Amino acid sequence: MMNDCRISLTARSSWRSLTRGLLALAVVLLFTPSLHADFGMIAKTIQSRTHAHRVNIPLFFLARFAINCIRPDGVHDVQVATFEGGSFDGVVPFDRSQVEKGFQPLVEVHSNRNGEWSLIYARPETGGLVTLLVFNHDRHDTTLVQVVMDADRVAREVNVRPRRMAMSHR
Repeated sequence: MMNDCRISLTARSSWRSLTRGLLALAVVLLFTPSLHADFGMIAKTIQSRTHAHRVNIPLFFLARFAINCIRPDGVHDVQVATFEGGSFDGVVPFDRSQVEKGFQPLVEVHSNRNGEWSLIYARPETGGLVTLLVFNHDRHDTTLVQVVMDADRVAREVNVRPRRMAMSHR
């Protein structure tokens, strides 16, 4: 009978420790300021300038949590904002000055003919990481994505993919 009591006390103690640990993690995640506050600001600017409505992606926070834990193919974090409606005709979606310092443009394309936009910016981070900010708008979809990735993985993809595509088209 004494062994049963010790087992249940040990199990209760483990359960309490686990609960306290999860609670502490939740508090840290809730009150830690975003490392990429410019993402939300840019999304709001897109909404106000184009009158587009931001569409929430249900349970996306779970995907972000999984990405932070698993880090598939060198991805450390991702943020996504999708928009519907709005008018992008002759409207710059956001000013380059709004993008945090350190971002360099990789791609800036606007088609006057069909109103499509494609903007890609990159910023080196500490620890061998790079942040990519990608904006794309076509007739039907508008998306803003920010990805934090291993810099060497990005370099490999940029350098290897074009060669593979060129070899496959021969």
